[in-house]
Amino acid sequence: MCVVFFGSSAVGRVDELRRELTSTTDYPIESVWWLSEGELIPWLSEEARRAASRQGRLDSLVALIHGEVRIEGGEWPWEALTQFELYPDTCVVGGVLARSTDRVILSAGQYVGFGRGCETTDRGAALGSPGYFGQLRKQHSVSAVTPRVSVVDEMFLRSAMLGRHSKTLGAWLGASAKRAVYSPFLHGWTEEDCEGSVSDQEVRDLVMANQDLLREVSMLSPHLGLTAAHRYLPVAPEERRRQIRRLVK
Repeated sequence: MCVVFFGSSAVGRVDELRRELTSTTDYPIESVWWLSEGELIPWLSEEARRAASRQGRLDSLVALIHGEVRIEGGEWPWEALTQFELYPDTCVVGGVLARSTDRVILSAGQYVGFGRGCETTDRGAALGSPGYFGQLRKQHSVSAVTPRVSVVDEMFLRSAMLGRHSKTLGAWLGASAKRAVYSPFLHGWTEEDCEGSVSDQEVRDLVMANQDLLREVSMLSPHLGLTAAHRYLPVAPEERRRQIRRLVK
């Protein structure tokens, strides 16, 4: 596994971050990188291009961890590997981010069409909440996962759309894969509200490039609302269509 730490707090801390990894998990880490926020997308694009040109693998899995995220426990690499091995078509595995001060969920499984375009239905809920039919406590398919704590298949990265902004990288990866896997056993603590700080223009870029996916919204029941006010509430078909249309106006 290649581990990529990114964000301003990760720059220049490769030795410290490597020590933290080796002290918390016994999973074999092959390489550790540290990048600024702006370097992440170009680095992933370049590494994918190089790997494709050689027709070989760099690392079978690439873990993305933001420098402001503290991962809970050391089993997360094994959990990600388990999902990839159980379901060979898996491209991306991600988890839940919660704020340590009040244990509120900032990001978890995201759904295309929800919120401003691809957001977490359980955002703002208390950590430990079961979620809709207990889904927050079990692994399941979603449209996308947070890029702040996720594991991506290196072969998939070669052809995936990455977008231009690290904050929406998870949604772009999910759009390429047509689904991602959420697991509560990839759990990170952070004070940074990444999902809430995505700009309207970044969301607009994502939505306009993936309008075809809005017609499906396949990972969320077609009978549920797509706004925070209507999450997990039944809505009529016309209201559901109106909520989809609002995203592309």
